[in-house]
Amino acid sequence: MEYQRYLYRKTNWCNKSENLTTPIGKQRLNHIEDGIYNIAENLDVVYNELSTGKFDADEARKVIVGMPTWDSNTGILAFRFYDGTTFQVDFNIEKIPVSFSMDSAGVITMTTSDGTKWTADIGDAIPSYTFVDSDTIAMSDVKNGEYAHVISAQIKKGSIKGEHLQPDYLADVTTQANSAKASAKTAGDYADAAEYDAKLAQSYAVGGSGIREGEASDNAKYYKEKAEEAAGEAGEYLADIQSVQVTGVKGSAETNYRKGNVELTAGNVGAAPISHASTETTYGVSSDKNYGHAMASSTPPMANGAVSIGSETAKFARGDHVHPLQMSVKGSSGSCTGNAETATKLKTSRTVRTDLASTSTASFNGTADITPGVAGTLPVANGGTGKTTFTSGRALIGNGNGSISERAIDDKSGGTSGSRGLITSGAVFAGLANKANKNFKTYRHLITGSVGSTVNIGIDAGYDVMLAIAQGIGGNVTSLYATDVTQSGTTVTVKLSNSGTGAAAITLLCIK
Repeated sequence: MEYQRYLYRKTNWCNKSENLTTPIGKQRLNHIEDGIYNIAENLDVVYNELSTGKFDADEARKVIVGMPTWDSNTGILAFRFYDGTTFQVDFNIEKIPVSFSMDSAGVITMTTSDGTKWTADIGDAIPSYTFVDSDTIAMSDVKNGEYAHVISAQIKKGSIKGEHLQPDYLADVTTQANSAKASAKTAGDYADAAEYDAKLAQSYAVGGSGIREGEASDNAKYYKEKAEEAAGEAGEYLADIQSVQVTGVKGSAETNYRKGNVELTAGNVGAAPISHASTETTYGVSSDKNYGHAMASSTPPMANGAVSIGSETAKFARGDHVHPLQMSVKGSSGSCTGNAETATKLKTSRTVRTDLASTSTASFNGTADITPGVAGTLPVANGGTGKTTFTSGRALIGNGNGSISERAIDDKSGGTSGSRGLITSGAVFAGLANKANKNFKTYRHLITGSVGSTVNIGIDAGYDVMLAIAQGIGGNVTSLYATDVTQSGTTVTVKLSNSGTGAAAITLLCIK
């Protein structure tokens, strides 16, 4: 059926009364009219687009349908069209060679699958090589397999002559030969020197080498034998001395020998006596280079002045001598009560102030104030903490004279005595930032007689417990501290670390 354009005429709807409002009024009905009109107008546009791009029926009949068929025997690929007709493509696979052979003349024979044979002469395209021997080279041809050949060349023995070598080869050989001769001569010289050294060593050891005069009595063996003879003679002399008794003793200044316990004095042997009078020429003068005799000096000690070693060599100072009183020191104010010249810098008062924030050292010579730093950790006994650092947000716990320890605010561990367990409510701290006006209130609860493991304390409505502190104050519950705290409405339950007979004080810090 041929397409015909449809022309739609719109209806303009009106309300029966402008004051009457109904679900279906002129506005909605006119919208519907506009929609129908637009559909009718667009039908022409769609039809034109379909007419322009439609598939021609004649062309559609030549569309290939189904899979093509392949005949492996004939190599024909067949296609079928929509109208039933077919189209074939013949690849002639029966003409593809399935075997090859080549004879020695270079003729290649190719056989196809249907038995047809094809030949191609490529003999002219293959080069022919002939290998012949020369005066120096011998060639050989060894067949390797059906078609391969191995060609090798070998130098004939004795066929290399001078013209076959590089120009400087003979000169290099001559140079190496001369070098070898020189090395051989040097080795011979060393051998001769070694032989001479060996004979010289023999000469000094035992003699008999014939290379040194007097070697028969100038060698180690000769001196050894003489030493042995001298040792034997010394032994004989010692035996003779031991067999002879001393009959008397006298000094060189005495005439007669004395027997018994003889005491030899300086006078007996001609030496100077211990106490004697002498002149300088009799026994010698003492100096800084020679030993001698000297007499006691009668010269008074020198007054203060320039330093000098002195020139008197024949006298010595007496043991009880006295120096004059030192009246002044160079550079001083005139007496021994003054200060030395180098001590003037200490005249001005200086300030020494310790910088607790520094670890630097300071040298002091009196010329300026100094600010030394400190080193080490100040113990509690000296006003310090015994620590070099603490963890942020932790509580500090005293330990007598020992180092201060630290613990998290909500740590449940206790100590040996006192209120060392600090139990807090984490939810309270988390909500502090949301409270514009904060009201704090403290509740105290005293237990006497019997202290249980838990205690319930009532608080005002609207308050949240923030901190619980428990302290044993009597009986066997002195080492008491809070281990946990919970709140249910206006009731706060505090768990205690100990129970028993005695008294305990519990303090709650609450916030509203």
